[in-house]
Amino acid sequence: MNPALRIGCAALLIGLAVFLIWGHAPGSNPSYSNNEGVSSIMTSSTAQPPKYALHVLFIGNSYTFVHDIPREMVDIASSDPGNPTQFIVQSVTRGAVGLRELWTDGNALAALKARHWDYVVLQENSFWAMTSGNIEESQEYFAKFDQAIKENHAKTILYLTWPREPGSSWYTDPKYSFLQNPTYMMERFAYNTDAEARKLGALVSPVGLYWFRTLKAQPPIKLYGPDNHHPGPAGAYLAALVFYKTLTGRDVTKITMIPAGVAPKDAAMIKTIVSQPLSQQ
Repeated sequence: MNPALRIGCAALLIGLAVFLIWGHAPGSNPSYSNNEGVSSIMTSSTAQPPKYALHVLFIGNSYTFVHDIPREMVDIASSDPGNPTQFIVQSVTRGAVGLRELWTDGNALAALKARHWDYVVLQENSFWAMTSGNIEESQEYFAKFDQAIKENHAKTILYLTWPREPGSSWYTDPKYSFLQNPTYMMERFAYNTDAEARKLGALVSPVGLYWFRTLKAQPPIKLYGPDNHHPGPAGAYLAALVFYKTLTGRDVTKITMIPAGVAPKDAAMIKTIVSQPLSQQ
């Protein structure tokens, strides 16, 4: 074979392999599907040989797997030009469940014990902080998971989620009258998540607080999906950026990756909002 042709074929094969592994190049416009269940191990890339490695396990439900927020965080890390840290990430998720079910079915504990983790993210069901009965059950399973996480020499991160979409039927349906309004929901989640974190000595990824701040952006940014509570593409992007900032402290305005379904101007606004300290509210 002609040497130039041989080199060209080799380059093509390498490019195809990269595409199959990553699905896209950092900084491109990836499209994320839902990724429910026990995911494969996801690894970020760095422009230079990484100086550090962070092993992160996500445990949660559809607020984690819709638009595959863990994968999106990995790709955000890959698109940060100065990032010295390689991410090694896995998720264990089930739809329409809370920590009790995730504890009972054993998949999350098996993944937790299968390898070394630096951080484990716990995402409780999206109503957990709204009633005393739900709070009591959640406290029990936050504590159980946190103990198992500590026994595996990792650190717990609590995922602070967001309220239902303002102006949606969630607040007019009598069945959900306990939600009251978006501000009340956000206050309940923020207060109870902070209280649990203090009790456990855990960290908080304040996704919901940045989400709530972004709801006030002008012109408005559509964060929600069609059901008015799961994340749409922009909401998932915001969540992944907040997790990346929580874990690294890096300036997210430098991120080049923008997922499909998110307008560049909306991505720029979200990155600006997430880059600001919450004390600047």
